[in-house]
Amino acid sequence: MRDNEVSLMRTFKEIVEILDRSSFMIEGLENALRVFSCATGVNRTAIYRKKYLERDDYLLTQIVCIKSNEAPIGQGEFGPEQLDRRLIDTTGWEKLNKGKSISIKKPLDKSFRKHEKMWIAPIFCEDDLFGLLLVDASSTNSKLLLIEEVLDYFCSILKIWIDKINTTKQLEDVIETLPYPTCVLRPDGLITVWNQAFVDRTGFQKDQVIGRGDYVHAIPFYGERRPTAPDLLLHPDKQWESKYREFNKVGDGVSGLAYCPEMVGGAIFLTFKTSLLRDLNNRVIGAIHCVRDVTKEKEVEKELRRSEDRYRKIIEFAGIGMMLMTKSDIVYHNEFVSDLFESMNRPISLVNFRDLIHREDRDEVIACIERLYRTPRKSSQIEFRIQNGLKILYFRAHVGILKYQEQPIVHFIMDNITDQKILAEKVRLNDIKMCHEDRLTSLGIMAAGIAHELNQPLNTIRVVAEGLLFGRDEGWMLDENDLMDDMQMISQQVSRMSAVIQNIRDFSRMDKWEGARRVDLNQAVENIFSMMGRQLEARGISVRMKLNPSLPHVMANLHRMEQVILNLVVNASQALQECTREDKMLQVETNLEDNMVQLKVQDNAVGIPSELKHKIFDPFFTTKDVGQGTGLGLSISKSILSEYSGDIDVFNNRNGGATFRVVLPPKGILN
Repeated sequence: MRDNEVSLMRTFKEIVEILDRSSFMIEGLENALRVFSCATGVNRTAIYRKKYLERDDYLLTQIVCIKSNEAPIGQGEFGPEQLDRRLIDTTGWEKLNKGKSISIKKPLDKSFRKHEKMWIAPIFCEDDLFGLLLVDASSTNSKLLLIEEVLDYFCSILKIWIDKINTTKQLEDVIETLPYPTCVLRPDGLITVWNQAFVDRTGFQKDQVIGRGDYVHAIPFYGERRPTAPDLLLHPDKQWESKYREFNKVGDGVSGLAYCPEMVGGAIFLTFKTSLLRDLNNRVIGAIHCVRDVTKEKEVEKELRRSEDRYRKIIEFAGIGMMLMTKSDIVYHNEFVSDLFESMNRPISLVNFRDLIHREDRDEVIACIERLYRTPRKSSQIEFRIQNGLKILYFRAHVGILKYQEQPIVHFIMDNITDQKILAEKVRLNDIKMCHEDRLTSLGIMAAGIAHELNQPLNTIRVVAEGLLFGRDEGWMLDENDLMDDMQMISQQVSRMSAVIQNIRDFSRMDKWEGARRVDLNQAVENIFSMMGRQLEARGISVRMKLNPSLPHVMANLHRMEQVILNLVVNASQALQECTREDKMLQVETNLEDNMVQLKVQDNAVGIPSELKHKIFDPFFTTKDVGQGTGLGLSISKSILSEYSGDIDVFNNRNGGATFRVVLPPKGILN
């Protein structure tokens, strides 16, 4: 090997050692370039770095300029501070981007006018062009013939070192931008990394901690110098480890919870995670330590436990049952449910719960729960019974669905409504009794009309019978056809009386409060007027009926609808009797308006004073004299209509009287 080659190898070895000792890029490049220039006899060298502005736009900025055997010369003495990239032609850039050096035979611009011969070599960082090495090759003092291979070798050394610097910078940037305080500790106790999050949290600046040891990093947390988690991971000490609230060591890492009483702003709780750092030979070179302030979380957790205890007590003492159930089991239940199962000598399970439900309600409850799995956003309310020996318990349940341990789960809240059901049944029976009494009162008012309805056919029968008896006494010859006509007349009158009596019996009987059925309001109107139509005529009241023959049926109870109509007709009749008009008129009209079945009962009496309209449907309110009314008729009528999603209102009509309007939904849209 020739002497100059040996000298070059020594130069490169020295350059590697210089770069290995350098932590700062500019300083390392200056020292390496000075040694290279001195060894090669090059008077001037410079390095230009690509400095990006936005996206792909960049400047070529001079960062190092060296004159052989001298201190660094000023910028601009060998090339401009910023090199115009257009001075290198396209072919030259293609070679440089491929990692090849180029030779320039003439000055790039006036800044290089003293340097007619120049080499430009590319310097890479990873796979991208980092910058350019410019070498003045025009000096006659060069000790070494510069060749492309020598420049490439020197630039390759620079690339390896720049890659290292770049990787270190990227790691530092990542650690610096972490939202959680992070530091790195060497085995000798010196801090090498103390990120901005640590500065912000502790108030200790980087220069107060980095490069220092003797547990200085513990002071902002504990007010004293003492081992912390990374110290204990590098140098275990059971006594110090026991001072942590939690200290869980697994392999090369440790995590836990620390109480830090001396933090700025007051004591805090920190969770931490610490891991050993190892080099390529698996040698421990330090520990990285990351902490997170969980004081607020601990406060929320404490409050959550209080809330859970509070709500658990509320659930236990609220007198309602609560269960959480999957498709196969009950995963949670409160004391109410425990007592229920215990009273029936059954262990708590989903199968036993289904068995406890009354057989007539069981399928409906199961179907309700299954629907929730298909449409989880809709909660449901359902009532069911549980058979407890000879006693039946009634429950109302609110059923919904939620997520529990990544699977859908049904929450079932049940309330014992047995006492409510018993009370409701008593109220129902009282309402039936009250309605029945009101009906009998109405019949009392209609008594004269009913007597008239029965008296007329009886008179007809008497006239026919007396005629037959007189003819017999006089010896008349009775024609068979005339006799049959008389008998048919008697039969018709008997049928008429039977119909009246049957209507009275049906109307006056005690209801069992049967469910809603199809009802023709026209029929209900006709039934009422078959009983009191003659009575109204006898009192000089003209009755007009405008019944829509195409009126849709409603879902109600016929006799209860008759009671409503009777109350309205009786009220109108009494109002007309008290007025002095000669042309007294009562009109009943049925129709379909706004998709609702309507029945109107109107008169031409004196109407209702405006100050009484808001009271007229109140229980026990009446304008009649004592003993003339109970004040329950309109109140009961409104209550009956509300059971079938109907309503009633009143207004004064243009004839001077009052109009009561009943509104009911037609069959098919009953709510």
